[in-house]
Amino acid sequence: MVAKLNLVLLGPPASGKGTQATLLSEALGIPAVSTGVIIRGEMARGTLLGQKAKGYLSEGQLLPDRETLQIVSSWFGEFGCEGFIFDGFPRTVPQAREFDRMLSDCGHELHAAVHLDAPRRLLEKRILGRLQCVDCGRVYLEGSAGGPTEGDSCPACRGAVRRRDDDNLETFALRYREYEEKTAGLVRYYAERQILKSIDGQGSPANVFRDILAALGLASVDPSPGS
Repeated sequence: MVAKLNLVLLGPPASGKGTQATLLSEALGIPAVSTGVIIRGEMARGTLLGQKAKGYLSEGQLLPDRETLQIVSSWFGEFGCEGFIFDGFPRTVPQAREFDRMLSDCGHELHAAVHLDAPRRLLEKRILGRLQCVDCGRVYLEGSAGGPTEGDSCPACRGAVRRRDDDNLETFALRYREYEEKTAGLVRYYAERQILKSIDGQGSPANVFRDILAALGLASVDPSPGS
């Protein structure tokens, strides 16, 4: 039986974090969560946090650390005790330090930070073709074999599949710059802690998934869960 790991996935926008989080969750039986999906849910419901987040996201900015950590703490208290996969969190070194303290207070620790890397030109291409389920957060590439198109139902949960409002080159440029300025420092932070696993994110989802499993010492796990 695979151990219940505590993982975070890092990488620039459109590097494949959401796709790999889903594959890992299904293969390892560990819940995966994206703070972005939670925040967009708040936006859809028109909550105070959602209204605040909408202003930041529309300008390609990250939600401030305080609000992000509130979301993470609430989710972790309810779902994270038997392993977890955070997609795109933490996004700043201060968030990472606070998350370490949060885990330590609960008697947990982070086992690995998986960093997905890919060239900017490929990321831009992915951004323009990315679709996402509004309910479960699964990510699909428009035009991929057997995948849904915009307006279809999600094959996994039957939710609506659509293009995100912030998936355009202008917003991508802002988010990419934000990543370089604030998030890229996490690579060094986790490397110094000796838990960083760097993965080439240019390959197919299946190949990237196999590389992640190998880096985690789990190469024997089925690389095509649910297929």
